[in-house]
Amino acid sequence: MNNKTMELIRTFATSRRHFLKATAVAGSLAAANTLSSGTIAGLALGRAAAQEGGDVGVLKYALTLEHLENALYRTLIGSGLLSGNALGAAQVYGGQESEHVRDLTAALQQAGATGIPQEQAKYNFPTLTSQAEVLTTLVMVEDLGAAAYLGAAPLIENDDYLTFAVQIHTAGRATSTPRVSASWRARTLCRSRLQSRRRWLKCWPWLAQSWAPACPTPA
Repeated sequence: MNNKTMELIRTFATSRRHFLKATAVAGSLAAANTLSSGTIAGLALGRAAAQEGGDVGVLKYALTLEHLENALYRTLIGSGLLSGNALGAAQVYGGQESEHVRDLTAALQQAGATGIPQEQAKYNFPTLTSQAEVLTTLVMVEDLGAAAYLGAAPLIENDDYLTFAVQIHTAGRATSTPRVSASWRARTLCRSRLQSRRRWLKCWPWLAQSWAPACPTPA
């Protein structure tokens, strides 16, 4: 496991226990394939969240990430670094992050969860100076977040929660984005096929390993 993967896990882990579990998972993933650091970190963090807190733990960690992404989009949209199609895409995706925060919060409240994550007063976002750097950062964060859902999915026991996670993971990402990552395309193209728990779990290992912009039709 390289230093970048370790740095991302340290940054996005919610506790020392979560960090240690995710590090162990990431070590096995890194040894078995050549996925990007962000993807490995996301898969490991999602799976560790499920191992540590079960279904509610997955929703809590998902909400923690969505709060961060929501704040990140707001910050970068207001930075003045984006323009044209890139700005328009960021505004659309930022609006989706806000919806995810709302829906995850409602799901946790309905489940009677306590200690529901809130947006932090301040995040230590990197200093960016160009549109290219902004897009690179957004792609990395989106890939990590998408991978976290994939990492947790096989361990989610409640079918309603699994369906909810699939809906967020496959939230529409416009293909006209200036730079579209494989995970964004995969979420859109797999959306119509991930219609049941069996199909989701059938697709999960393929997506996790290949991370390509398509999804095979399950047998």
